[in-house]
Amino acid sequence: MLELTKNLRPISLITYPNYHKDDYFEEYFFKRFSQEHPTLVLNGYTYIPIFWTNCYVNKTFGNKFYDIQGVLNKMNHSEKYFSISQHDDCVLETLPENTIIFSMGGNKVGDNIIPIPLVCSPIKRITNNKDIKISFVGSLTHRLRNKLYQIYHNDSDFLFKVKNWELNTKEENVQDFINIMSRSKFTLSPRGYGKTSFRMYESFQLDSVPIYVYDEPWLPWIDEIDWDELIIKVNETEIPNLKYKVENTDFNSMINYKNELYDTYFTYDGIYNNIIKRLKKW
Repeated sequence: MLELTKNLRPISLITYPNYHKDDYFEEYFFKRFSQEHPTLVLNGYTYIPIFWTNCYVNKTFGNKFYDIQGVLNKMNHSEKYFSISQHDDCVLETLPENTIIFSMGGNKVGDNIIPIPLVCSPIKRITNNKDIKISFVGSLTHRLRNKLYQIYHNDSDFLFKVKNWELNTKEENVQDFINIMSRSKFTLSPRGYGKTSFRMYESFQLDSVPIYVYDEPWLPWIDEIDWDELIIKVNETEIPNLKYKVENTDFNSMINYKNELYDTYFTYDGIYNNIIKRLKKW
């Protein structure tokens, strides 16, 4: 498998989000799993060690070509497989029938697609007074974000800093984003192009409660986490009642629950261990 997929583990030509350093989770998982399980097999599941996101991103931004489908076609389709993906649209190719994808992005759904948290390298923690009630810093890349802005941008309980999406955000803008989130009790975390966003997990790191605004939910570990005690969930039909939900939220309780869960479920180590635990059970 390593030899078959050797050309499908490129380094990404871009860095996103801009504060990210070192490995993305697909890369981290490959390095750790291949060391702990050199045969790439666990409980009858063979790991497909493709860096899907790097392949897709490099194709989009660097006009690179990777014959992913050709490689998948050479696999024994009677066996069981699994793989890890960050990219919102992954997997675009036709997989062997018995393949599980642990997916961060969420645009592909199915019984074989398992949500995992959309995280990258940690944000340097900042401690600030919580002098902002609800904030959103970012781009209006989805109709739900536009709807939130239209309804609440003149409301004094909200701070919006809206800009056009850009791949290479200036360092001062990144720091402004982090500073505002760290000052916010609640952070609007609407879905973007994918069903979730990095923002929800970034806010966890800065002790801000995410307000997850969605049309189709994409939440990991629902068999073990009570998400109603961790975040404020707002379906698009509930956007006009968002403030009512905020007012009836116990901020301190949610932060305490997040602190109990964070290392176990939302770090690279935690996500890795949860994937391994599930593969061993199936």
